[in-house]
Amino acid sequence: MRKSIFILSCLLSTIISAQNLVDLDCETGFKKIQTELESKPQVDYKLIYSQKKYGEESFEFSEGIIIVNNIDDLINQNDIAKIIGRIGVENNLTKVIALRNCDAGGLYLRQNELTTEQKNYLSQSLIAEINIDLLKSLSKKERKKQKKKRDLIESVSNKSCEKLAEFGTDKLTMESFNTIVSTTSAEFAEKTMEIYEMPFEQSVDKFLKDLMNHLLFDCQLVQEFANNQ
Repeated sequence: MRKSIFILSCLLSTIISAQNLVDLDCETGFKKIQTELESKPQVDYKLIYSQKKYGEESFEFSEGIIIVNNIDDLINQNDIAKIIGRIGVENNLTKVIALRNCDAGGLYLRQNELTTEQKNYLSQSLIAEINIDLLKSLSKKERKKQKKKRDLIESVSNKSCEKLAEFGTDKLTMESFNTIVSTTSAEFAEKTMEIYEMPFEQSVDKFLKDLMNHLLFDCQLVQEFANNQ
């Protein structure tokens, strides 16, 4: 229990600081990916932002913004889509926004605040925006496993959120938050280890990280509590 409380404290502060974090350093951190195109055998890309997407069957995937260098305007749209799709699959992204530079990445995340000039610049910097159905690539067994994991997280998250709501944001403290979420999670310890198919400590660590992400995504009280920290 004590370890779970410590993990929760660390996770909450880490996830809060990571929310809306965009890596706009476009000088370093690029990866290479093969394209299978003779005219452009590989391109450099960087994932500058990603956020979990919670679907009805899984929450293992994310949506992300990538910067892609060296995309030639002569490459047709089908080949561009294949390149972006390959990057998406490699990074577990079900939605990919591909841009030409980091400045556009910053603009994309605050579209409601843009001037007409900035909107035009963003439009010109957009390479492609595609959705990828990664679930299709999974076996029936793996899809069933992900659905069980998703349902478990949602159940614990909803139950924790209901208990936290009894305090309200005014009375909720980090100590009471940790106690409620840890106690609720402990009720599902055996099921967690079974579904995650990991040793106990590893399954707890992974489970709590997934749970915290879901609480911050789905529980308004936790969102407000996190913003006040």
